[in-house]
Order: sequence, then C-alpha cells, then structure tokens
Amino acid sequence: MMKSSVKILWTVRSICDYCQISKDFFYRLVRAGKFPATIIEGRWCAHMDNIDEFFKCGTKTPPQNPPEDAE
Repeated sequence: MMKSSVKILWTVRSICDYCQISKDFFYRLVRAGKFPATIIEGRWCAHMDNIDEFFKCGTKTPPQNPPEDAE
C-alpha cells in the first residue's frame, strides 16, 4: 500500500480550510477550470504545492479595476 503524502488534501473541506475559501468559491474556481484540484475515486484531492503555486501566480499582478468594497 502506498503511503499518502501529507501535502495531499483529500476532501473539499480540507482544501477549502487550507485555502481559507468557501465551498461555493472553490466550486466556482473549479467550474472555471482554474483551480488545481481533481477527483480521484470519487474524492476531491489537491496537492498543497499546486495550490500554493496557483495563488502565487495569481497574485503576481494587481487587478486592473479592483472593486472598492473588496476585503
């Protein structure tokens, strides 16, 4: 049996907790084809390094027209 990496998140809840995002936001990112997660044997999974890289790349440049009410 293969040992699971501690860097692999195996549920939507663990992925959202790691990213500090809501499930709704997670599913919006996934539907847009932008989030580095997949389903394996009926379970969502994502690697922490890929998530970190996703946010690292996505935050390199500021938004063109940021909303004034953004938190």
